[in-house]
Amino acid sequence: MFSRSAAKGVSAAKSIVPSRSYNVANFKRPTMAELPVPQGSWEQWYNARQRQNNGLLIGGAVALVGTFTVFTQSGIITDFGRGPKIGVNEE
Repeated sequence: MFSRSAAKGVSAAKSIVPSRSYNVANFKRPTMAELPVPQGSWEQWYNARQRQNNGLLIGGAVALVGTFTVFTQSGIITDFGRGPKIGVNEE
């Protein structure tokens, strides 16, 4: 009984043709003439962006070195994960 109704549902689902109506009636494709024209020097923009990126790079390097220095001077990190020395007796 259930198999018959399930088979009818599957065959009914296969027979439905999808209808999509996404098209706009008065749609005009954009052209290159409608795009904005760049203004100003690309080189000035590029140099300003590189100056900002270099500042971030230098700031990150200073933060890394500062953090490393604080950890080594405070004694939190002492052996940097090298493990015990082989052949050295700790008596």
